[in-house]
Amino acid sequence: MKNFFLAATIAISALTAQAQEPVNPPKNKQQKVDPAVRAQKQTERMAAKLNFTEDQKAKITAINLDKNKQVKAVNEQYKDNKEMLDKERKRINKERAAEIKKHLTAEQLQKWEELKKERKAQKDAKKKNENTDGEILEILNN
Repeated sequence: MKNFFLAATIAISALTAQAQEPVNPPKNKQQKVDPAVRAQKQTERMAAKLNFTEDQKAKITAINLDKNKQVKAVNEQYKDNKEMLDKERKRINKERAAEIKKHLTAEQLQKWEELKKERKAQKDAKKKNENTDGEILEILNN
């Protein structure tokens, strides 16, 4: 009798574990987020770190919304051409940065540049770790 309950419990646990949603949604789901929602979240994250005024929030939200709509259109247009997709996204992000800079104070601009450097350093470190992991796997497989 105990074995039956143990087997039933394990079976139910296994089925429940498989039915759960992944913690991090796949990138294709992330790309389907509404541009307005994405713009609002981007602005809120920036505002928290750069102490925006209400006027700045409104202007930055409008910029983010416009650029997110452009990115969505580019994603659809170049979904089969990764090279062009990356090129267009970079162009849009440069435009976004240039427009945002117009609305920042000198202190905010300096803080934003520092945050960008930190983010780039983290990204580079992550890339270095991924390359190291790949080299380790290659060594182990040989």
